[in-house]
Amino acid sequence: SIIIPANSAVAGGYDVANGIRLDNNAYLSRTFSEAGAGGGGGTFKWTLSLWFKRSLIDGNEHVLMSRYVNSGKYVTIKINGNNKIEYRVYNGGDQCRMTTSAVLRDPSAWMHFVIAQDTTLGTAGNRVKFFIGGSRVTAFDTNTEFSQNVGGDFNTASPHQIGAYNGADEFQGYMGQICFVDNVQYDADQFGEFDEDSGIWKPIDVSG
Repeated sequence: SIIIPANSAVAGGYDVANGIRLDNNAYLSRTFSEAGAGGGGGTFKWTLSLWFKRSLIDGNEHVLMSRYVNSGKYVTIKINGNNKIEYRVYNGGDQCRMTTSAVLRDPSAWMHFVIAQDTTLGTAGNRVKFFIGGSRVTAFDTNTEFSQNVGGDFNTASPHQIGAYNGADEFQGYMGQICFVDNVQYDADQFGEFDEDSGIWKPIDVSG
């Protein structure tokens, strides 16, 4: 599937293989091999990059990726009912909760989202970074930041769902070039670049 962001027709775009179409009762599951906390990565340090295109805007939550333990302990990366991206790490209370001010409600456009975490950092505002379309997100409706060296339950040796939360709230649409990197907090430029002619953000070959 060739990802063409924002209704553009960029010539010479990178051809992304193995895209998927998700709808009701369809999602992927992946169990990671936990690298360990702190210097070994694990729950402290990782990066998720994915391209997606929504096919349904209905006021419901649509999950991009999640890790469910029980109703009092979970992690979700989702588009909430207000069409904003939200990252929530909950363990009897919010360890981290970040919700963008920007809304994503264009079913004709491919979007690129990167969330990059490193809770070992001394600067609280750099422990979780969001990038949309190659640019870092700085405006948030909700911004509860991690305490230092607290990582939550994401990137553990347990099932994680891509496109659902505990088998529900399924993402409706397309996904492509889903990358999860352990023990590195990458910026978006490791996964995409701005086209030199149009200035539009586009995917690159990440096979290396």
